[in-house]
Amino acid sequence: MILDSMQHAARYAQTAPGMAEMLAALERCARSEWKTGRVNVDGEHMFMNVCEYETRPRDERAKMEAHRRYADVMYMVEGEETIYVSPTEALAEIEQAYDPAADVLLAGFESKATPVRLQAGQFVVLFPQDAHCPGCRTEKSQSVRKIIGKLELV
Repeated sequence: MILDSMQHAARYAQTAPGMAEMLAALERCARSEWKTGRVNVDGEHMFMNVCEYETRPRDERAKMEAHRRYADVMYMVEGEETIYVSPTEALAEIEQAYDPAADVLLAGFESKATPVRLQAGQFVVLFPQDAHCPGCRTEKSQSVRKIIGKLELV
């Protein structure tokens, strides 16, 4: 996992093939006219989901997710949320085995998950080893604007 402010994004350009392009695309998208939905960058190799939603209490979100094909590169444009992160191999209650078509494994909430606060201007990169439960509120529920980049790793 990587957590930093977008002003330091260039430091992470070499962490995975296509990472520099993904980080630049996230910044461009954040500065453009805001429209929710999918934005293609490089077909199925690299794309973004532009989101607006209300953060919720962790108990309402209580599912961990993990991916194998894509890294999630999340950029918080406005607001803040807590993302709970746990090693994928530590997940105890698998609720949905890995589905390659959807690139997702779902599990019950991991009680030892680490809370990570994602604030406006920051990005987080979650790799396959980083199971996560995003969209959770910090002190109170709030509206957020976030872009979720999907960067193919395989």
